[in-house]
Amino acid sequence: MKLFNQGIKSGNTKLHKSCGIFNTTCHRNCSYCYMKKMSWPSTVQGWQNNKDLSKRSDFIDNTAKVINRRKYKYFRVHAMGEFDTVEYLLSWYAIAKNCPDTKFYAYSKEYDIVSFCAEHKPDNFTMIYSVEEVDDISIDLNDVKKLDFDSIARISTNSEAYKNKYVCQASKYKGNDYCMNKCTRCANRGETIILPLH
Repeated sequence: MKLFNQGIKSGNTKLHKSCGIFNTTCHRNCSYCYMKKMSWPSTVQGWQNNKDLSKRSDFIDNTAKVINRRKYKYFRVHAMGEFDTVEYLLSWYAIAKNCPDTKFYAYSKEYDIVSFCAEHKPDNFTMIYSVEEVDDISIDLNDVKKLDFDSIARISTNSEAYKNKYVCQASKYKGNDYCMNKCTRCANRGETIILPLH
């Protein structure tokens, strides 16, 4: 059980401690990704360790036990990482089903994998389509719902281009008391959120 405790973190520099996080390595090369800024050897090794943990046969049961024991209100699957296989995403859906009192959410660009697994997604899991500023700005919430996503998040430095959309306020606050404490909009379904680069 100790290994799984190391894999799951409580909060980070932005997320409140009532939100659990599981990070892993990522096969993508997104221009805005924090992973590029935080690629210290020990951090990268930790992400790789988590990737290895996710392949173990007891990953689902042990992870669900830790989440339930810690009584997280929210759980973010990946502040760093991506769903690189159907099996990996289905593992997280199974974990969420075993943790009915926790609201899970994740950002992804893997629409093929998300769509393939859609019928297995539990009610307590919000899947958010992540759109970079350089991506097609015409993509909207109706488009991503057709791909079996619940919400859309745009990474942008130009919030003026997205009038009448909610712009995340987290970068205005110091510390980790805001996200998943004072504001939980990212975990809601049916949202379009602008995430300023910060």
